[in-house]
Amino acid sequence: MRKILLYLITELLRKRIKHPFCHCEVDKGDRGNLGFMRKRRGLLRRYAPRNDTLGPFRKSSVITCLVAVIAIGATPDELVKQLGSVNWEEREKASDELIAIGLPAKTSIENALSSSDAEVRARAQQIKTLLQWKEAFSSRLDRFINQLRKGAITEPNLMRDVVVFISREESAPYLMTELIKNPAQPVAVKQQVAYELSNVYQSGFNKIIPDLIEVFKKETDETLRSYLVRIFGKCGADERTFPEVLTCLKLPSAAIKVAAINALSEIGDNSAVPELFKILKGADTNIKSTALYALARFQNEQTRTELMKFIKEEPQGSLRAQAVGILANQPDPKLIPELLELMKTEKEPDVLRNILYALQRHPGNKTIAPALVQLAKTVPPALQANLLAALQVLGDRSIMPQMIAMLEQENDYAAFNTVLNTVQALAGGQKFMPQAIPPALKQEVLTKTKEWYDKNK
Repeated sequence: MRKILLYLITELLRKRIKHPFCHCEVDKGDRGNLGFMRKRRGLLRRYAPRNDTLGPFRKSSVITCLVAVIAIGATPDELVKQLGSVNWEEREKASDELIAIGLPAKTSIENALSSSDAEVRARAQQIKTLLQWKEAFSSRLDRFINQLRKGAITEPNLMRDVVVFISREESAPYLMTELIKNPAQPVAVKQQVAYELSNVYQSGFNKIIPDLIEVFKKETDETLRSYLVRIFGKCGADERTFPEVLTCLKLPSAAIKVAAINALSEIGDNSAVPELFKILKGADTNIKSTALYALARFQNEQTRTELMKFIKEEPQGSLRAQAVGILANQPDPKLIPELLELMKTEKEPDVLRNILYALQRHPGNKTIAPALVQLAKTVPPALQANLLAALQVLGDRSIMPQMIAMLEQENDYAAFNTVLNTVQALAGGQKFMPQAIPPALKQEVLTKTKEWYDKNK
């Protein structure tokens, strides 16, 4: 089984890829030509000879290159000369064929870099770069296959790259699932495969769902199971995976529970909302925060009402602030009275800031600004600037008399300027501060400056 799997993966990687770095694409008719595309060209071009019968046996880039040379007929030196042809199609064809030849053409391409023809030099440089990428990929592919053969992926980045390469191949999910199901595979390899599979594939899991559920029920490793739950989240509200995800919310493992919450957020089924609110009654702060993050996706009146209840009952300030932040991003006029009441009793600065942000999302409401002006008398000094900024956003001029009264009472220079900025904003950007410095003020500042200098020089 292992030999068959290795052969399938090797052939899959060598025949059917879309390269993430340069967007190469190999047609299904190509028999093993793996390459980088530049415009219409690949390192082993999509217009490869169709009478090639060696595809299934080509395991090395050297054999591939030699086959290409035989099929094309022209030598690399001859093709390099054609790079400077007056005929555009001939130049393009020569470039294609040099890319197809690959490594055997390396010396000729290096020599072409010093050609007196600018067109030849430019094309040679492009071809050289493409061949370097091909050589680098071939090396990474060989290392991955060798590590897979030994049953241990020691370079995680290799696994990630290779999964990206095969992500658009229809048979890739089956191959990856076989790796996860194989009891002979080390747990570390299964974890890596499941993790990459959960990151790459957004769809196409329908036919492998039964296998994934089977593995999930049999496996005991928490990390692997949590990655499988992440995959379930990409299956949508599937009648097979959705119940499994809901069941995971009751498991003792924190990793699996967090994965299940994130999966429910990705699925987006409203029937999960009651279960997520049950999670908020637990004791683990991290899990409750994850559940709040998931609930942010469900934008409906029921969710907002339950979140308001949570804010009033939750003792931890950071979680209350997170919940208010969710409400701020879902402006609901029905919640304005409750938010204003919270402003009167809340002591946590972060919660108060988020309440102010939530209230300023309702610029047309005429009850908010007068209520905030009254609250300005009791709000902590550190939040005065946030409150005044909210008043500026609301833009309700009906509070101008109260703002003028605040100016009259304010003696602190910085606080006076902050209130003045709000007044000027409400007045449509008018400038009430004199642009010229009053002589008496200027003289007072100079006197104090000189006194300080005389004492400290």
